[in-house]
Amino acid sequence: MINDNTRDNSGHINHALANNIYFTSMKLIVDVKENKAEFLLEVLRNFSFVKATPISEEKAKIISDLKEAVDEVKLAKEGKIQLQSAEDFLNEIED
Repeated sequence: MINDNTRDNSGHINHALANNIYFTSMKLIVDVKENKAEFLLEVLRNFSFVKATPISEEKAKIISDLKEAVDEVKLAKEGKIQLQSAEDFLNEIED
């Protein structure tokens, strides 16, 4: 539950207190049509609690790939999928 006791001195939500998650901000990747990007950035920059910074398509792809890899590891730990062995991976890239 978020209330005054879950906010820090600057008014940010302390998620560790709010719901036992240990972060105080969240990063988002938003895919926006090129002709609407400047408008959306302008809107976001008008919120004092938002820092909007464009990133390159390449960086967005890297972040997306890393998230996918983390999700796969999580599924493997839960026994829902079987990951490829390092040996099989190395053999695959040698061919």
